[in-house]
Amino acid sequence: MLELYQMIIDAHTHCGQFDDKYYAPEALIASMDEAGIDYSILLANDRTVRPGLTTEDAIKLSEKFPRLKPVGNIDGSKIDEEHITLLKDYLKQGKIFGVKLYAGYDNYYWWDARLDPLYEYCEKQGHTVAFHTGVLAIGDTGLLKQAHPLEADQVAAKFPNLNCALPFWQSLDNGLRNSCRQKPERIRRSFCLFR
Repeated sequence: MLELYQMIIDAHTHCGQFDDKYYAPEALIASMDEAGIDYSILLANDRTVRPGLTTEDAIKLSEKFPRLKPVGNIDGSKIDEEHITLLKDYLKQGKIFGVKLYAGYDNYYWWDARLDPLYEYCEKQGHTVAFHTGVLAIGDTGLLKQAHPLEADQVAAKFPNLNCALPFWQSLDNGLRNSCRQKPERIRRSFCLFR
């Protein structure tokens, strides 16, 4: 008889310094073991207003801890050809499995035309782009309106086949409309893990 194995993946984890606490990758692995989690998506979160885990740091951690699957990010102050090319190269090389954008923290909008080359590449290659939506950390000075799910609508309209994820959305209705704007079957894909 064939036995099926259900893999459990935590799709949203962070490591590194946050305020006065350091979140160690060893502690993350221990908590994964305790909870029976096979893999975790490790999100880079280096931002202008609050330095965090860089994409390069996330890649290094994943090399040391192969159960952590890194997702890159781009700091809002570094949206330029050089940094977008770097992210695309990491995606091509399989060093990262997607990209997360923190617009509300870094004072830009997801529909900023400078991001179009990244969206075009991710749409063509089937990579996921996550848009940090909704809440911002206590004490951060970002703008909630830049993190509202409806701000992803222009991206969804311009790149209808882009795999989007909208973590932390405050309005399920708006979030679902955005993640599958023109293709209802994309609802599942909006929840798919970074590949």
